[in-house]
Amino acid sequence: MVDGFISDQRERVRRWWRTPVTAADRIGGVMFGVIGFFFIGGIARALLGARPVSFDILAQWGIVFSGAGLIIGIRFPKIATCLLAPLLLIGG
Repeated sequence: MVDGFISDQRERVRRWWRTPVTAADRIGGVMFGVIGFFFIGGIARALLGARPVSFDILAQWGIVFSGAGLIIGIRFPKIATCLLAPLLLIGG
């Protein structure tokens, strides 16, 4: 039963990956890109910069990284979705 479910899902993702990019794919890629890169930017600044860090500096870095996530989500929506969805669903 589980093997059938996994193989069905694998085939569904395989078909989705091979289809042309749709507007819904781009919207999803942008959403995952903006939110995911916001968190990545804030965490990167908190870990790599001098401490203590104020919240407004973390937010500024998150907003700047969100711009990068927006561009990546528009340009590569399926890759952004596949890489950032698990990050947001599990780690965020």
